[in-house]
Amino acid sequence: MALTLGLHKKGDRPLAAFLARPVGMLTLAAVLGSAVAAALVLFRVRRGRARSLRPTIALNVVSILGTVATAELVVRALAVQTWAGPTFAGTLLLPRVWSQVATRNRELLGRASLHGSYFVFDDRLGWTVGRSRRDASGLYLSSAEGLRSPRSGMSMADARASQRVALVGDSFTFGLELPWSDTWGAQLAQELGGDVQVLNFGVDGYGVDQAYLRYQRDVPSWRPEVVVLGLIDHDFERTMGVYAFLTFPESQLPFAKPRFVASGQGLAILNVPVPAPAAIFAAPGVADLPFIEYDRRYRPLDWQWRLYHTSYAARFLLSRLPRWTEVRPAVSDEELEVVNRRLLRAFVERAGQEGSIPLLVYFPGLSRLRGGSPPVEESVAKRLLRAEGLPFVDVTGCLLEVPVPERILVFHYSRRASTAVVKCLLEPVRERLQEAKSRSPRMQAPRP
Repeated sequence: MALTLGLHKKGDRPLAAFLARPVGMLTLAAVLGSAVAAALVLFRVRRGRARSLRPTIALNVVSILGTVATAELVVRALAVQTWAGPTFAGTLLLPRVWSQVATRNRELLGRASLHGSYFVFDDRLGWTVGRSRRDASGLYLSSAEGLRSPRSGMSMADARASQRVALVGDSFTFGLELPWSDTWGAQLAQELGGDVQVLNFGVDGYGVDQAYLRYQRDVPSWRPEVVVLGLIDHDFERTMGVYAFLTFPESQLPFAKPRFVASGQGLAILNVPVPAPAAIFAAPGVADLPFIEYDRRYRPLDWQWRLYHTSYAARFLLSRLPRWTEVRPAVSDEELEVVNRRLLRAFVERAGQEGSIPLLVYFPGLSRLRGGSPPVEESVAKRLLRAEGLPFVDVTGCLLEVPVPERILVFHYSRRASTAVVKCLLEPVRERLQEAKSRSPRMQAPRP
């Protein structure tokens, strides 16, 4: 078994590189062990003692069959059906089945068409907050302009304020799992006072690319003095995705998204307009989806069915020990770094051209806040921000002051953690608002 799994995991990796890794050493040990066992069997056969081997062989065969049968029963009995497919011990059992994925998402689209949804398809952004919406739980409301708001259908443009702060980013900026008043955006607005309007353009699931496009299209017309871009490490991975069912296997986001690629010294966008959800899940197979090869999470082997996949135990082992495959250049680590660095630079430069002052903010991941040991390696976000020479605010220190049990709800910050975020951001935002006031009239962005 060790030999078989080791050879499976080797995949396309060169033999020398494979043997240098722990799994390669284990495979080599399995080869040597098998060779020794075979030599001992051959020795006994040649000595005329083959009959004495029969009980041993029979016992081994019975033991193996019993172990395999028990493992199969346990995995089948305890596997849980999730949105992405059967899962056992926190592991999605590969391969995934396109017909099942397509059917689930078509059902989701059907329910959304009947009852409405908070997040809606957008052919430029992939998805965004719908206008004047209320989600099924009543926790999330949106304004007439499609921003998160305290009341559904209210007009944020009607509010009188001497200055504006725009927030752009993902679910940590949006304030997922929290009512409006508990989000750090709402708390920041309260601390800044009634003369400053804080506009929340955050959208669940956004990467750096979608956040930039959301800013580019929707924010400049509001003429904010300060634009805050919130970032987590996973945002940089999301930039390399095309389909939400791959980036977030267990989410219920039936959308595709735009995809930037490095082009010369700049960026090019591949799939805009973004295909509509109905067209995506009408495709005959996952390999038929446009630009699927540009999705970093797409591995053809994850969708290829073989006879041995009828066994749940085999699927579990092969999913825990995935086969190594050659990384495609379009989704390599180098491409991830180049594309995201250019997007960050484009955001900062565009905000300045529009008369706003950009403020980049780093939010730490959940493993750091759940009391785990500090990360050995520097976060992707902070490394790329420093490599691009962009100043940013790291709110980790303020969040670590909150007791561990009170930092996280399920996957996002609690009210108390959001208050800690404001503690870190309040002064930098005030400084930039003051800087905006001190600018000459010619440099100030005019109000719409």
